[in-house]
Amino acid sequence: MKKRDLTQAEFDRLLTWLDADRERAAESYEVIRHGLIELFESRCCGDAEDLADNTINTVARKVEQIAPTYSGKPAHYFYGVAKNVLHEYFRDRTVPLDDLTPATPVTSETEDRERVFQCLDQCLDQLLAEDRDLIVTYYQANKRKKIDMRQHLGTNLGLTSNALRVRAHRVRKNLEACILRCLEHEANRNKLN
Repeated sequence: MKKRDLTQAEFDRLLTWLDADRERAAESYEVIRHGLIELFESRCCGDAEDLADNTINTVARKVEQIAPTYSGKPAHYFYGVAKNVLHEYFRDRTVPLDDLTPATPVTSETEDRERVFQCLDQCLDQLLAEDRDLIVTYYQANKRKKIDMRQHLGTNLGLTSNALRVRAHRVRKNLEACILRCLEHEANRNKLN
């Protein structure tokens, strides 16, 4: 079932929620959309742009209810919704067991990748909000946008570019260690079953 397009009022409310200044709101919108597309592409979703737009539309329809009580950066809400969209995407693409034939090899590569992403999500949830914001923002864009984003992040946090790199490196190392522990725990649990 195809969802309806946004109304102008819904879109305007979304932009207002992102920033009171219309131009900065539009920039935030583009950064969020680009980040969502990259997120879905990194999960090997063929229709990443449609999934990103679906995520944005879902958030835009809820802005009127969530904006008054939501605290934190709006981008984090988008990524929370994106996780649900991603789960829905993979659930809808599940192949029934009856359709699997010997000619259709079942590889564990997709399962392994999904396991890593689940551990990443769990570990991101365990980080302090400040560290989660930093690491998500730090790795959000590519090329020139990445440089601009990191300069802006450093300015907002009152950090030099070198101090920002060191801090991001520390958070990333902690995140990697958490993911490895999570994967090891999953492997041990699977051995017991």
